[in-house]
Parts: sequence; C-alpha cells; structure tokens
Amino acid sequence: MKEKSLQEEKCGVDKLLGLDVGDKTIGVARGSTDFNIATPVKTLKRINGIENDLKNIEDLIVLYKTDKIVIGLPLGLRGNQTDQTKKVIAFADKLKESVTIPVVFYDERFTTNIAHDILHRSGIKNKHHKKVIDQIAAVLILEDFMTFQNSII
Repeated sequence: MKEKSLQEEKCGVDKLLGLDVGDKTIGVARGSTDFNIATPVKTLKRINGIENDLKNIEDLIVLYKTDKIVIGLPLGLRGNQTDQTKKVIAFADKLKESVTIPVVFYDERFTTNIAHDILHRSGIKNKHHKKVIDQIAAVLILEDFMTFQNSII
C-alpha cells in the first residue's frame, strides 16, 4: 500500500470505506477526512458466501488505499440490538479477521429512509431506488461518521 504523504500524516487525513451491510447486498461508499465528503462506489451482491464478500471488500481497500472501514450498525429505534444488528456484528468480526486496517461501527438508524427521501426528491422513481439505495445509505453513514469525528476533535 502507498505511504501517506507528509501533509496527510500531519493533518490526520484518513481514506475511509463505508459499508451498509444487508442480507442480500452491501452498499459501498468512500470518503476522505480532508474534505468530509463521501461518494457512492458500488453495491456488492452477496452471492457465493461471505468469503466472496470479504474478497470484494479487500480488493476495494487496496484500490482506494483505505485506512479505515466504517460499518453502519442497524440498531433498533431505542438503540437496542436486533437480529440484523447481530448479523452485521458477525460479518464485521469476520472482516476484522481478514483485514489489517481498523473496522469501526457507526449508528445507521434511518439512513435507508433518508436515502429513499433523497432519491425521491432527486426525481428518481421508487422502482429505480433498488440499484443505488445501499450506496446512498453507505454515503450517509460515512458522512455522519466524519461529521461526528470532527465534532469531538
């Protein structure tokens, strides 16, 4: 992997990969803490097992020279763990075993609803949301995470 430039090192710039992990797909976004902007990357279809998912994410880590992964944690409305929360934690545990960069969680409550609203306001019909909804949710997770990180510095 490419070394960080001196400017990136001094400024604490991190290149991030955001994941919205679902049962059938994983929405992927990338971002950088220098501008606090995230962009959609792709939606990974979860086929051929978790090993295939991990390989696809490892490839993206290398491609985007990622320093940290942020996974949306789907908590219940009261902040409680749900069945989906447990699935995402189990996925993250496997990912942590296969990568050498930090993997962290960030609360993703309402991101899918907000993503639908964004797409609707953009004039995209509901039937076309499925193609990009997980990517937009991953963007929201990553942008919220970066905003939170900046607020505690």
